[in-house]
Amino acid sequence: MKKYKFILIAFFFAIVLNLIIQHVDNKYTYNDIEAIYGIVDYTDSSQMHFLIHDWEVYQDQLLTSEDIKNKQGQLTQYVDVGEFGGFEFYSQNQKAHGQATYRIRIYDQPQKVVAMQLPEIFSAYKLYINGQLYTQSGIVEKENYTPEILNTMVTFTTQECNEIIIQVSDYDHYYSGMIYPIAYGSQRQISIYQTIQTLIKGLQSFLPLVMAIVCIVSYWKTGYAKRDGYFACICLSYLGYILYAIVHLLINSQSFLWYRLEDISYYLLIYFVALLLLQQCHYKISRIYSFVGLFVLIATLFLPSLWISYNQDMIYGLSYMGQLYKGLFSFLMIFIIFRNVEENMDSSLKYLIMIIILFVVSINMDSIFWYEPIYLGWGSEIAGFVLSVYFSIIMVSEKIQFYQQNKILSENKKQMKDYIFDVAHDLKAPAASLYGYVELLNSGIAKKQNKEEYLLSQIAQKVQILSKRIALLQTLDIEKSLILNKNLFSLTKMIESLEQRYQILLQDKQLEIKIIGQDIELYADQEKISICLENILLNAIEHAYSNSAIVFELLEDALSYQIQITNHGKIISKEDMNHIFERGYTSHQNEHSGLGLAICQKIIQAHVGEITVQSLHDITTFIIVFIKK
Repeated sequence: MKKYKFILIAFFFAIVLNLIIQHVDNKYTYNDIEAIYGIVDYTDSSQMHFLIHDWEVYQDQLLTSEDIKNKQGQLTQYVDVGEFGGFEFYSQNQKAHGQATYRIRIYDQPQKVVAMQLPEIFSAYKLYINGQLYTQSGIVEKENYTPEILNTMVTFTTQECNEIIIQVSDYDHYYSGMIYPIAYGSQRQISIYQTIQTLIKGLQSFLPLVMAIVCIVSYWKTGYAKRDGYFACICLSYLGYILYAIVHLLINSQSFLWYRLEDISYYLLIYFVALLLLQQCHYKISRIYSFVGLFVLIATLFLPSLWISYNQDMIYGLSYMGQLYKGLFSFLMIFIIFRNVEENMDSSLKYLIMIIILFVVSINMDSIFWYEPIYLGWGSEIAGFVLSVYFSIIMVSEKIQFYQQNKILSENKKQMKDYIFDVAHDLKAPAASLYGYVELLNSGIAKKQNKEEYLLSQIAQKVQILSKRIALLQTLDIEKSLILNKNLFSLTKMIESLEQRYQILLQDKQLEIKIIGQDIELYADQEKISICLENILLNAIEHAYSNSAIVFELLEDALSYQIQITNHGKIISKEDMNHIFERGYTSHQNEHSGLGLAICQKIIQAHVGEITVQSLHDITTFIIVFIKK
């Protein structure tokens, strides 16, 4: 139960956050004066209002102020804006498409300049204020019906009683009539309101746009890494989901294309978030299956929407199918989260899971409550933006780390030439010893003194030292060391190969090698990584207690691969710990070149990785970290 604690906390936090947002930033919970039977009194109020409650509705009638005064129309009912998605209102038999007239009367101080912000009204309308036609969007008459999306602001000078009449027609959109509340206030209040909305939408669009470009470039540069590809797809889907608001704020359109793109982008956003979660939890999904899922979504949700005009059943069918997809993907993500949670989970994956929980909760709570945001946007929009912020932090931190590693490499490049001279100097000692031992054998002195076996063992030891130092010299060729010949290989197989190579040394000290963790397929220079692990293994063999184990532990998280090599034996002193990776430094002056661990560090840094060591209580552990790209 303990490992699920942070998940439960994340769900609780996500629900509470959505409830707070839907209460604080909601036009329907805004502290406002409510209309009663089509009349509202703002005479003593100076704040901005939302015209929501008790509009008079004349169903299937397009009426003017004169028509109503002459009692040519028949009042159908009073409705709250947004209470229904179409013209069906309270009637089960009424179709959602058709036409209607909305009317409200506002009492206010006379000779006062006020403004109204009209969000999208679906899908053609005429606005009358005090009997005068103020603005028109499309053509409302059925015989010449022409839809046009218009998000606009109008200003007028008030009378004591101000009559607002809106004639609306819709025959092809999945919303009909007035869905979004109209804002009413001074011209300054409405202008500030619109400006804040535009700035927030601009910010919500700008960061994902930048991140989409960065992730696409990173995806291409890193050999098509899936994570970066999903990052880019999520950002692009999010852009398609929220850009419609800016498009209709700035551009009048007779096309519903942006609404279609908004819908499919919303479901693609959910789809790619689910794929990212699967990928980060180490589920292998081929590109073919990913594209098949993408095709199914587009084929079932987007393409039919281009031909559903005037078909109400098709509109409802697509709506139900979208809800089904959302439910399935929400269940899948929650299932994956609970199945793969671990107590020692990597922090970056934990943060991603918390954000995805916020996303899942938000997309489902958006449709539970009566909610229309004032400034911030829907919960799903906020959660999508938080995802893009998370991507930004991950990408920026990786680039900073990459820059720092490159800076270190460029500084170390200047020193690498010196290593060649150091190794060449170190070769002289074992070479001279070999020459002396061979001379003794040839002279016959060793045979007379019965020291032939001793000399042969010394020769074998010096040959081993000489071979090792020659291998080090080969790895220090400047031109070759800067070129990494990368390929995909198994770390487990590499460690098993090293174990077989040094089986005699291991048996001499009765040591065994243990491999813990799942195999890692590493994309790196196999030869250089083998040299690095070989150096560390030889050090471990030399310093390990007899009858003990040398443990290779393989770990993987969302951002890195990790190799930990642990042996039980004499620890490294504090003085040596401070210099262990410095070239030429050794605590064994006669046997070691002082280059092995320095070369290991250069190899790991060339792979944009890091090597560190911990030595305490007879346990020494070398930790190698490779950053995922």
